[in-house]
Amino acid sequence: MRHKFFRCLRLAARLEEFPTPIFDDWLDPLTFREAMELHMRRHGDSYWHLYRAVVRDDEKLDHSTIRHWLQGSKAPRLPGSVSRTPCA
Repeated sequence: MRHKFFRCLRLAARLEEFPTPIFDDWLDPLTFREAMELHMRRHGDSYWHLYRAVVRDDEKLDHSTIRHWLQGSKAPRLPGSVSRTPCA
């Protein structure tokens, strides 16, 4: 249990509020899924890392939702559901 606690501390320390992008030039994608994939690549993010960075403890967004957005099998239904993303 102690090992898991210290691993969580290390992972939490890696989260940056405004990470430096890997590249700055791109063409705007046509779909939400393509835009999300582009900006995740720009910042070297996985869907799990993005989830940990933008979802607060008191929110009820499941981590698989972001994975489904990235796969294109689902898309946000309400504008407010993506308003806190760092790329917005």
